[in-house]
Amino acid sequence: MNKINLPQMQATELMQADLCVLGGSCTGVFAAIRAARLGLKVALVEKQNSFGGVATQALVTVWHTLRNMRDDKQIIAGLTQECLDRLALRGAVKYNPDSRAVSYVMNTEELKIELDILVRQEKNITPFLHASYCAPYLAEDGTLKGAVIASKSGLGVILAKCFVDATGDGDLLRDLPCPTTLASNPQPPTPGMKISGMTNITEQMLVKLVGEHAEEVGIQPDRGWGTSVPDAPDVFYFAPTHVYDVDCSDVFSLTYAEMESRRHVRGVMDLLHKYYPEEKTALVSLGSYIGGRESRHVRCLHTLTEQDVLDGKRFADAIANGTYPCDIHRNDDLGITWKYLDGTEIYRRSGQEDVVRTWLKPGQTAPDFYQVPLKTIIPQGVKNVFAAGRMVDADQSAFGAIRVMVNLNQLGEAAGVAAYDSINRNVPVNNVDAETVRRLLLQGGSILL
Repeated sequence: MNKINLPQMQATELMQADLCVLGGSCTGVFAAIRAARLGLKVALVEKQNSFGGVATQALVTVWHTLRNMRDDKQIIAGLTQECLDRLALRGAVKYNPDSRAVSYVMNTEELKIELDILVRQEKNITPFLHASYCAPYLAEDGTLKGAVIASKSGLGVILAKCFVDATGDGDLLRDLPCPTTLASNPQPPTPGMKISGMTNITEQMLVKLVGEHAEEVGIQPDRGWGTSVPDAPDVFYFAPTHVYDVDCSDVFSLTYAEMESRRHVRGVMDLLHKYYPEEKTALVSLGSYIGGRESRHVRCLHTLTEQDVLDGKRFADAIANGTYPCDIHRNDDLGITWKYLDGTEIYRRSGQEDVVRTWLKPGQTAPDFYQVPLKTIIPQGVKNVFAAGRMVDADQSAFGAIRVMVNLNQLGEAAGVAAYDSINRNVPVNNVDAETVRRLLLQGGSILL
């Protein structure tokens, strides 16, 4: 595309912060809270009207297990546990101890309010809602000095010593001398919807309905998933379909994906009305944006690999633990591959029999959990930016494991603590002290093994 210079544009200085966090998903919020609790003055910028990212804006109700594969030890805590405890006090989360994939089912609207409370309790955080990152503000030597944002107040600049890019697509790091790549076959996004009148329709019935009859409403047969909503027995969250072959970091492609996803949702409702007319189902809510899985990746000091995950490799600078499987949603053949840590590998495609095998080699032992190192969130080529979120540096299979919220939540917390160490000792991000970061994470309630 042609570049157009806009010399007439001016921006207002909005504030001077120690840390500016761009993106108010749980990842970004947790980075801001951790940094604020250590004494940093933090700006938290979110493009939507509330915090929570995919958990709230895309209606995704589920957080996965916080325990190891043997189920005899908790391996994730910190702000993830704190949020779950707060929701439990309001009856806004249901715990399913027998399910690793659907361990916690949340009322996502209640989560929005709890995140507001958490942010407002931290007097060191200045939140900015309805505010979108636009461009970096650079010093003459090329050092990042601030972030230009667009809001109802016009263009503004937040000046800061350090930054956390939690935009999901790595929007800030894209504009800096940091190597980034677009996934060659990115995992496709999925819309989220909430349906009322689902008293007698189960998840299995709904999945089967879409899988067998999608073509009647002009959409690709697909395999979705869903959950009930705590204390709302006739309301059901459903992620019905994928939108294939799109790049959610590109405005044209993202626009198509959003509109196409709503066409899919209408098709699902038409099928419900056709095949279950007696149930009186109604569409009651749509996510304010599509649930993105993958787009841009930032090159960091370490690229997490499938081998790291499936071997359960231990890192001296570990900042996160996880057990979610390598989960790859595919554009090329419209299937999904899971590699579970117990050694099971499943390939699934709508309308076909599952293919089940093992990824374990003879003599290989299945891991109890895997780890993510601090080096995975430290970008190359920049001095004062951390990368937290789904732009994380990982190969396709490892990314499929660590991209889920209970894992990215931990990366956000680590980014906030690492920013504190960088500012406190006046060192660039690649010189933060891993032991200090781990010690402060532990003091803040994280579990590091």
